[in-house]
Amino acid sequence: MSEEPVLPRIRPEIAALPAYRQGRQASPDAFKLSSNENPFDPLPGVLDAVRASTAINRYPDATAARLRERLGARYGV
Repeated sequence: MSEEPVLPRIRPEIAALPAYRQGRQASPDAFKLSSNENPFDPLPGVLDAVRASTAINRYPDATAARLRERLGARYGV
């Protein structure tokens, strides 16, 4: 007996978004930067930060808990 895969539930707001359409490719003598691309090597400080990090494959905290705590402490809320 095989089990059906459990599909993720998608919020209606997300399901209503139009499908992604890739933009035009850059010409051979140009750089396409609209897709978060960069034609240059990383800055030395960025390389140092990557080497020192143990969790670079993680998204930031979506709740911004540390920032909210510090702002709350600063403004007394």
